[in-house]
Formats: sequence, structure tokens, C-alpha cells
Amino acid sequence: MHHRRGRLRHEIIRLTIVLPVKFRLVGVLLVAALFVGVVAPASRVASAQSSAILEEIAVRDKLVAAQESLLNTYRCLYDIDTHAVAGGCVRGNPADGPVAPGEFQGVPTAEEVVVRDKLIAAQESLLNTYRCRFDVDTQLVPGGCVGGEPAVIPEVGEEPASNPDVDSCAGVRLVSTDIGVTEDTITVLVMADVGSPLAPGLFQGSIDAVKAWAGKLNSEGGLACRRIEVLEHDSQINPIETANGFLAACEYALSLVGTTALFTLDTSDLQYCPDAAGSRIGVPDFASTSTELPHQCSVVTFAISRPGSECPYFGYGRRTAQSQVGPVQWILENVQPDLHGVYLIPGDLPSTIAATMPQIRSFQEIGVGIDAEPGVSGFTTQAEYGAFLQTMREANSNFAYTGSDDQSMIKWRSEADALGLNSDNVIWMCSQACYTSAFLEAGAEIEGTYVWLPFLPFEEAAQNQELADFMAAIDDPFPPAWAAGSWAAGVLFEQIVNDVVAEGGLNALTRQAVLDRVRSLNSFDVNGWWGPADFTSTEKARPCFVLLQVQNRSFKRVYPGAKGTLDCNSDNLVTLRRNWITEFKG
Repeated sequence: MHHRRGRLRHEIIRLTIVLPVKFRLVGVLLVAALFVGVVAPASRVASAQSSAILEEIAVRDKLVAAQESLLNTYRCLYDIDTHAVAGGCVRGNPADGPVAPGEFQGVPTAEEVVVRDKLIAAQESLLNTYRCRFDVDTQLVPGGCVGGEPAVIPEVGEEPASNPDVDSCAGVRLVSTDIGVTEDTITVLVMADVGSPLAPGLFQGSIDAVKAWAGKLNSEGGLACRRIEVLEHDSQINPIETANGFLAACEYALSLVGTTALFTLDTSDLQYCPDAAGSRIGVPDFASTSTELPHQCSVVTFAISRPGSECPYFGYGRRTAQSQVGPVQWILENVQPDLHGVYLIPGDLPSTIAATMPQIRSFQEIGVGIDAEPGVSGFTTQAEYGAFLQTMREANSNFAYTGSDDQSMIKWRSEADALGLNSDNVIWMCSQACYTSAFLEAGAEIEGTYVWLPFLPFEEAAQNQELADFMAAIDDPFPPAWAAGSWAAGVLFEQIVNDVVAEGGLNALTRQAVLDRVRSLNSFDVNGWWGPADFTSTEKARPCFVLLQVQNRSFKRVYPGAKGTLDCNSDNLVTLRRNWITEFKG
């Protein structure tokens, strides 16, 4: 059993309860099949097919023995069907200890496998009966227990397909279907870097956004006729705390939602967490972003900010990557046809370098000249930006792009003013990292800076209902951009749950069902707020963007001209294959 679920309740007083005849009979048949059905005189078949079947039989015999051992433990502990325990019970334990699998001596046929599969199913049925009858390990019972008996889970199609917009809760008996799903709640966990002294409150906006999303849904009646409960975990820009967050999600949540953790170096607890049935399928992770390679290539992670990179990948050699070039292409065609300049690369971590290099090489692919590509750190002082500006002077650069954050651009432009560089001749540009209220507060020094986004700007809530709902729920006139990603992750989770329920009914909600559904989703646009994303592959980046410019201390739409629109042309993406770590020359 899973490490947290194998706790038998030793304080329960010994009871003698007689199960219905059909259950006692099943117990006897199980023992008979275990010790008699595996032996039959015949010659060993040496063909490859027979060897494969023999291996299948061996795997099942081990499982049969393990389940019979657990059945015997329950029988002796609760003094039930003890006649089915070989050797009887002594002081509440099987006298002969665990059951050992027998060595198969017969002809390995497909029928032998079928016989064992039926036996395993019968064992599991009896185990679940014991669990519900004695209230032990009930979290392992699919659908949970109702009135001391295993709940009956409707088969797919047994319930009419439900429409989340219609009151489909009336008359439906809800049950617990997996970890994080009870008859009245769905538990999710949001993990974000918040409490680190290096950057206090860094991604608090992600937590706020997930809680606001859940609050909105709960005010409208919940999700799948259940209330959403949000657990919080502070990953503290710390790989150990990040791993602890995955363990907490494994233990208590149906899914992670809005994950915004930079140091996701180990996803083994995320990808191999067992569900309520003990299958190590992992925990669905609807992340806002994924920066580190193990997170990008996790088979259970579905980041709103798509990686745009090939997976699986093991950290060395060439890797295919897709990058957004649309905003710079527009500048080339409409503002400055001969762009060349300096691109600042966030160089604190190998992962940030590897994530940034595809974009700079893609800019070169469409005709942008790179005069220099130095690394920059969050600890780089304003005065140290002078070296970058000296390079720009010497090369007569007309383009300055930072792959870092808003403070990087503020320092760069402030130092340019201090040194007397004519900023009017330079195209200054950065991504959504500069889409902050703090950036605007820098005043005249950042005037004219171009900022591009993969979603409609906050100023256009009147043009999109999902954006309007976000702005109303988050209760912040200018929330951080990563809050938008975490809200979008919540909407993605919501859509997947609704799809699962529409197909299989209100009691079809499991981790496996969620994973199956999202892995087949090839277009998701957060109800028109963002451009469409494809979750069938990690290699496909979002093609859409809107270009803004700082004008008079506010962000003004430059392109496309119409509010509420994005440019989603497929030509906005460039695909390259390189060794991105060795590409960095800074």
C-alpha cells in the first residue's frame, strides 16, 4: 500500500462479524485458486511468445499472493473469514505469515493470464468490502464507501452527459473518486515562490489569482457540484521546498493549479505519485510557467506559458525550440528595417540562458543584427549597465532588448539617460516581464519602451469577459502578469474537469481522467483572453501577441490596432534546433 495509507487501526476491538455467504464463498475460492490453479503437468514452451506469457503469469501470481496476504491480515485482525487463512490466525496475525507466490509449472497460455486477472479483480472486490465494513484504508476504495459498502461508480455513459451551465447536481449521489475529490469538495494546491528573503512576495500574485478564481467559481456553485478548496505552498525559490510542495499535492490534492516555482529541479514526486488506487500516474500540474528542464518535460505538467521546446530532453546536445518573433518582425516592417543592437540574457541560471537563447537566435533568423549578447543578473547594478551602453555607442546600436525583468530595463534606460545616450534613436523592448505598475512608476526614463504580451492587456477588460472576470475577482487595478497565467491555469483546469464530467458524469473525476483529457487538448485560449495553446506537445509555442508602448506613463496598444484582438499568424514563430547552452557566448 502507499506509504501513507497502510495504517491499520490497532485500537479497534476484535469483532466477529459474519459476511454474507457470497463474500465467504469468494474468499474460499480465492485460496483454492491460489494454491491449486497454478499447478498443471505440462512441458515448458520455449518460444518468445510463451516466454512473454510466462512473464505475465509471474507478475500476476506475485500480485495474487500480495493481495491474499493483505486479505489474510484483514481476516485475522478483524476475526472475519478466518477459516480461509491457511494455518489460521495467532494473536491477530496470520500464523504462516505472508503468502508466497507459487512457481508456475504448466503450459503458459493466454487463458492462464485471463484466469489470474479475474482472480485479482475478485480479490480487490473482497478487499474493498473489508475496507468499507471495518473503515480501514477506505481511501483506496474507488468511489469511497457508502453505508459500510463500496460505492457503486457509474460506468461511462451510464449517467446522462451533464452541462456545467445547467443545474445537474440535483438527484445525483456524489462520492469520493480520488485523492482530493470528496462528495462535496475538490482540493487543489497552488505553489509559488513567495517567502524567500532574496525576493519577498515574488509570486504572491499567483496564489492570489488561484484563490480569486476558486472564489469566483464557488460563488457560482462550485465545480462538478463540489466546492473548490485551495491549499497553498510557498516554494521559497528553493528546490527542497518545491519538492515538498509536490509531496503535499500528492498527499492531498486532485491537482496543482497555478504553479509558479523557479527551482523545479526534481519532479519525480510529481510524476510518480500514486492515485487512490495505488497507480503511480502522477499529479496533474496546471502550471503558470515552467522554467527548469525537469519541469518543462514533466509528463504531468501543462504550463500556460508553453515551453516551446522538445521533450524528452536530458540536458545536453541539440534541442528543437520554437520562439515568438512577431513583435520584432512588426518593428522591422513598420519602424526600423535595419535593426541591430544588444540583447541582455538573464544569466543567473543555466535554465534561463537555455530558455532565452532560442529567441535571440530567432531574431537573427529574421534579420536582426546582434552587436552583443551579455549576461545580466538580478544583482547587476545600474552603473554596471554602463558597459552595455558603451557597446551600443561603439556599434551605433539602434535596438536594446532585455530578456530579464522590468528592473533590468529601468536600470538600463536610467543609466542611458545618466550617460547622455540619445534614447530616441533606440528601439527599447522587453516582454511581459515589463508589464508592471512598477515599470510605469519609473516615469519619463522608460517612455517609448515597447512591451509585448501573449494575452489581451488588463486595460481591455471591456473587450473580453474572462479578462473582466479576472480583474473583478483579483481586486487589483494592475495585478502582476504572472497572476494572469495562474488564473488562466485555473480556467484550464476548470475546462478539463467540465469535459470529464460531461463525458463520464459527476463521479468520473479522477487524476487519470484529468490527465487523459488535457493530453488530447490541442487548442485552449482562456475563453479568448489569450492566444490558443496546444497541449498535445511541448514544442509548440503560442503564436499570438499584442504590442504595447509606454506613452505618458501608461501602456498604449500599438499593434494590432483594434482593441480585444491579437496577431496569431503562424509566421510569428521560428523553429530552430541547436545546443542552446553552448550558443551563449556572453
